[in-house]
Amino acid sequence: MYAWVLLAALAAVALADWFAVATQRRGVEQVAKPAYVVLLGAFAWLLHPDETVSGLWLLMGLALCLGGDLLLLADTDRAFGFGLVTFLLAHVAFIGAILTMSRRPPVWVGVAVVVVVVAVVVAFVLWPLARRDMAEGLPPTIYAFVLGAFVAVAWWSGQLLVGIGASLFLVSDGLLALGRFWRASRWLSVAVMVTYHLALLFLVLGVLRPDLVAP
Repeated sequence: MYAWVLLAALAAVALADWFAVATQRRGVEQVAKPAYVVLLGAFAWLLHPDETVSGLWLLMGLALCLGGDLLLLADTDRAFGFGLVTFLLAHVAFIGAILTMSRRPPVWVGVAVVVVVVAVVVAFVLWPLARRDMAEGLPPTIYAFVLGAFVAVAWWSGQLLVGIGASLFLVSDGLLALGRFWRASRWLSVAVMVTYHLALLFLVLGVLRPDLVAP
């Protein structure tokens, strides 16, 4: 009963955040964005994450995502840098969750696609930027490697929901980078949030309820 109530609240808060981003209602976004992660953490708690090591790693990852969201809401270069580090640590926590849960046969196609995508982005975008300006290019390069490792490990685990969630995280961060460093648009920003929210939901279900998908 409580789980369904929280899922309904999650949907309402997510829609409010997407609407706020699309219509540039900053005040609503500042409440709805962190509220989603808080409610998702409450939903995850109902699934007893404290009973497994992977669940505890997941909670740590969600807490770091909440911290990263609050930093990014500040909308300054300094806050963005700290937010980048916080989300990097969140990816490390999610890797810990995946490595301590049960495995199924790896989805090698997913692993291969992630490796190729990250290698292309690093080789043709991030590394040239790092060579021109190490202070500007090195942090996102390191972040890309950690994010790529997170997604590759997710598909290597063979857990479908986890793989989808991690891949959505990769898409969300890619869209965020496009909007920040190339051409910003409100609809791109909405897509960032939609994929981010779905990524976290799939990760929670994948780690805590892997039985939802038959092996």
